[in-house]
Amino acid sequence: MNPYFRNSRNILLGVLALSAAAFPALAEDPRAIADRAITAYNAGIDAENAGNYSDACISYRDAADRFESAIYALMGQPMQTQDERDNIKAYADVLQEKVDLAKENARRVCNK
Repeated sequence: MNPYFRNSRNILLGVLALSAAAFPALAEDPRAIADRAITAYNAGIDAENAGNYSDACISYRDAADRFESAIYALMGQPMQTQDERDNIKAYADVLQEKVDLAKENARRVCNK
């Protein structure tokens, strides 16, 4: 075994680093991801209002993907108590509504 990974702390750090590399959304703050999703969604609204349906389609799809990434990132949040679990579930439900809305808007404008 590599001497660097001899103690369990280094093994844990190695596993966390690999997990973050494999699932980058888990390593990022869900609210930061959601903020970027809101920015993309607003860009979709602006593009749609300007009649640029191609850009609106791209922005709405990007927003839906980012909202979904924020939901995945919630998996990495501490859920020690029932209160924490309830809060995270409530936030995930709100984000899922935003995913659905962004996808609905994308379907509407992507075929125009």
